[in-house]
Amino acid sequence: MTTIKFAPRAKRDLEDILLYLTEMAGEGTTQKYAGEFADAIDLIQTMPAMGALRPLLGETTRAILVLPYVMFYDFDEEAQQVQILRILHGKQNITKNLLK
Repeated sequence: MTTIKFAPRAKRDLEDILLYLTEMAGEGTTQKYAGEFADAIDLIQTMPAMGALRPLLGETTRAILVLPYVMFYDFDEEAQQVQILRILHGKQNITKNLLK
């Protein structure tokens, strides 16, 4: 099975998103999104190559949506490892520098 690791920035992104949602929309919305992020991570672990390739952001970088957020990750097929790079709002101007 594929190993999932979070880059420190991705972990902070998730914490910040859930805190923001709690403050702005309440605990119910936060729990809904927490479940959707967990489902996306489970999906990546089961089918890591399913995310859309984003070659302009990185050679092995892929993306999966948890609308309106985009979860970016690198998949090392040989090692069967995924590194979640960032979780960003889809309206943001996403560049390669944001994923470093």
